Amino acid sequence: MRVGLALVFAAALAWSGPALAKPVNWPQSYLNSGHTGYNKDESTLSAGNVGGLQVLWGQSADNCQTFADALDKGTLYEMGLESDCNTWNLQALDAATGAVKWDVPTGGPGTSSGQTLATGKGLVFSACGFKDGAGYMYGAMCAFRESDGQLAWQDSAPCDCAPESAIAAQPVYANGSVYYGYGNGGGTCGGDTQYVVAADAKTGAVQWTYVTGGCNTLPNAAITVANGVVYFGCSPNSTREICAVSQSDGSSLWQSPNLGDTVTALVASKTAIYVDVCGTNALDVLDPATGAERWSNSSLNCNGQSMVSLAGKNLYYVGTGKLVDLNARNGNLIWSIGAGQDATGPASVANGVVYVPGGPNDGRSTGTAAYDAATGDLLWNSNASGDSYGVPPPPIVANGVVYGANDSACGSVCAYALPGGTVHR
Repeated sequence: MRVGLALVFAAALAWSGPALAKPVNWPQSYLNSGHTGYNKDESTLSAGNVGGLQVLWGQSADNCQTFADALDKGTLYEMGLESDCNTWNLQALDAATGAVKWDVPTGGPGTSSGQTLATGKGLVFSACGFKDGAGYMYGAMCAFRESDGQLAWQDSAPCDCAPESAIAAQPVYANGSVYYGYGNGGGTCGGDTQYVVAADAKTGAVQWTYVTGGCNTLPNAAITVANGVVYFGCSPNSTREICAVSQSDGSSLWQSPNLGDTVTALVASKTAIYVDVCGTNALDVLDPATGAERWSNSSLNCNGQSMVSLAGKNLYYVGTGKLVDLNARNGNLIWSIGAGQDATGPASVANGVVYVPGGPNDGRSTGTAAYDAATGDLLWNSNASGDSYGVPPPPIVANGVVYGANDSACGSVCAYALPGGTVHR
């Protein structure tokens, strides 16, 4: 277990004023089960004042790389690799001070691509790993208690063979259940059977499964839930599609046309499904009820980690070296600006501001930047510089505070706020 070094700048920022009536959570990666990344309830930070952000606290957490984070009831959860870049851990930090509440190893969850965290029912859900009877590492879905980090339940199917079983698609929480993809071990390519699991969030009891097929039929892109439907990438016949199944019982609803390459990111709203097909640099937009394609854009320069962020009629996309605003209904370009070679997606949106992980200038910046959502103008950046901590999760923006992971401006996890602001505990 490791206790990180807290670099608390409380003396520089005097926190005063009455507490807000109801603190806003960011309970899972990309905010909600649809992964839209838009906090409509933020009212403190705006395009008019975000330029005044200052460091609230810094913490040397996951100081090789943080892959996923979440904010729930005054606690910030970070999942990533320790300084040895080999040991996976889950850490709970006090959102107001950065103090470490607990830190637990999670084992190797398998691939690091598209990692997500989710909270619900007083638990934190994360991919995790254990050693089988033969000494091989296998993947599992774990639920850790928010109060102390102790393991509440885990679901897995080790085979005591190589290649071992592993998480095949990252988890999402919705309506008392957690959804994730799993691949059984054995076979020639690491998983004879892959399937989506719906489990009771409190107990881990499996509610239903949906088999996608053999190995490589379930891309690692995180599953999304919206409209009473569970959406995920699938490749049932060596094609690249989106599958939609009923949230209640896992029954098949539709499969999209072939998208041409592996799905790397997926966002679901009430009105559309946004699919990043990184191999073809394409963003495909589907009808949520039928899977039919509405429009496609193949000029966005995918950087391998891209996911759209939705705010009303606007769609924000971070590609290689640029930030783009598109009309979410038809894909028409509204504006596009250079965001520096180290800007990495996806972004977060709150109260007229787009927050992007990675600095606005070329030269290995690992900070956080804020842009005017209406114009693309740069409003603020953390002026971080130094070695890259890897591709970070999108910034968390809630209660007047911006939390940036893999941000070298203060350690590795930074909290920024306005002077004289208020932080919920």
